[in-house]
Amino acid sequence: MPSPHRSAPRILARHLLLLAVCAGGASAQTAPPVRPEGEVRVEPTIVRPLAVPVVTPVVPGQPTPADAMPGLRGEDIAVPPPKLLPEGTFLADQTGVLIRAKTGEWLFISTRSPQGTDIPPLVLLPCVVLAELEQTLPEPTPEAGVPITLHGQVLVYRGRNYLLPTRFAFPQVDRQDAPSDEAPPSPDEDPRVQRLLEQLEAEARRTGQIEPQPRASSEALGEALLHDGRLMIRQRVRVVRVSGGRLAVARDQDPDQDPEPPMVLLPSATLTRIEAAVGRSAEDLEILISGRRYAHAGTRYLLPVSFTIAPPADLVPIQ
Repeated sequence: MPSPHRSAPRILARHLLLLAVCAGGASAQTAPPVRPEGEVRVEPTIVRPLAVPVVTPVVPGQPTPADAMPGLRGEDIAVPPPKLLPEGTFLADQTGVLIRAKTGEWLFISTRSPQGTDIPPLVLLPCVVLAELEQTLPEPTPEAGVPITLHGQVLVYRGRNYLLPTRFAFPQVDRQDAPSDEAPPSPDEDPRVQRLLEQLEAEARRTGQIEPQPRASSEALGEALLHDGRLMIRQRVRVVRVSGGRLAVARDQDPDQDPEPPMVLLPSATLTRIEAAVGRSAEDLEILISGRRYAHAGTRYLLPVSFTIAPPADLVPIQ
């Protein structure tokens, strides 16, 4: 059996060796690795997802929220779009007053009733009913307007409502005895009426038609009766422009026949689509159109209902 005095140095040597090995392993783990000369370590780029901004659609003439003042929302300063009646709406027994603009158009200002619908000012379209109405109204028309009850169809064109009257009547109730909620409104009380009058005058100056439109005479009333409401179905016509830049349609005729004047297209949603088609056409546009014919004060009109681009004609001119 070995002596404990002789084994003690060996045990101490073993502990010292074990401590050295442990210390060397620890230093090997923490020391940076030795890289070959010229090698460059590129740290990876961490890409974090970003919040997708909400894109607000731009509406012409309407300010965006970024245009608002601090603490004020964009919709608080936005100009509300005008409230229009949808095309095809039919008004029955609608009371109000009738006034005439300086440019000759007749405007119908509806009675404001708490139980009824807020109807914007309506521009009357030319037809035989309007000609009969003009024969009945006094000349000149009172500035306050004439109380009237109207029936008719509403049309929409360029942010404005029009009315094709079908019947009219003058109320027999005295204005002082009328109920307060049905009293004829004053044109000066509605800013929309003044804005519409200003727009009509500006359009007349721009198109050069400053002179007011004439009233229908007795002879013109007879002609209007011949055309009022007559259907025209899928007639091949050319789209032309007449005085004031208005769009009209003309039919090709035999040289031996009396020339037929163009028919001016009445304001409507269909006219808006026809204008878009004319803008895309590089030459005179020929269409197949359906609608109703009218006449007023010697001018013939067509209320377009539908149209399609006409296919190329089979006839080839010999000249």
